[in-house]
Amino acid sequence: VLEEINRAKAEHLWDVDVADYYDSRRVTLRLVFQARDKTLRDEEVEKEMAAIISQLQRKFNFTIR
Repeated sequence: VLEEINRAKAEHLWDVDVADYYDSRRVTLRLVFQARDKTLRDEEVEKEMAAIISQLQRKFNFTIR
């Protein structure tokens, strides 16, 4: 899962952690977005999140809750 998140190439993704693991079908991830030179706008983070979600849905058929 972490490799697929990295393949989404989110420019401002700073850190990814597995926050909780329930079973082979349910996992909670914590993603941290950060820019060194500015405060990120919601739209910038939402665009990168959409790319990550799309990548995970293509590879694993994930459902986001």
